Amino acid sequence: MAVSLSRRNGTLAFIYWIWDGLDRTIFTAIKFSFPARFVSPFGFLGMLTFITFIILGVSGALLMFYYEPILDRAWDSVEFINNEVPFGFHIRNIHYHGSNAMVMLALLHMYYQYFSGRYKIRNTLVDVTKYEMKFYGLLVLY
Repeated sequence: MAVSLSRRNGTLAFIYWIWDGLDRTIFTAIKFSFPARFVSPFGFLGMLTFITFIILGVSGALLMFYYEPILDRAWDSVEFINNEVPFGFHIRNIHYHGSNAMVMLALLHMYYQYFSGRYKIRNTLVDVTKYEMKFYGLLVLY
């Protein structure tokens, strides 16, 4: 009884779809240690944007414990974070500069994708991730 590997069932097809989707991302280091051609450092702007998004989430969650968004107490809560909370001033600075860095990195990433023509290559996994990040970014704004 022989097993045919050319026929893919639903689970195997999904695993191959994920693997092929990861082929064009930063995770190619899983498959290859050294690239065969020069890899532009601008190709990592998307991953850097994602890392700053994670940093903003962690620092925002830490600030959320102490910040009170009530009109009468907002200034006092920020002053409390700066003066009384251990490393509160640094967490606020990380959150502030991280938000500016994320906007800058997202714009640079968008310009690089457009001017290099990489947006023309169809990659469904990257598109799904892109729309999720846009949704979460807009959700955080409101």
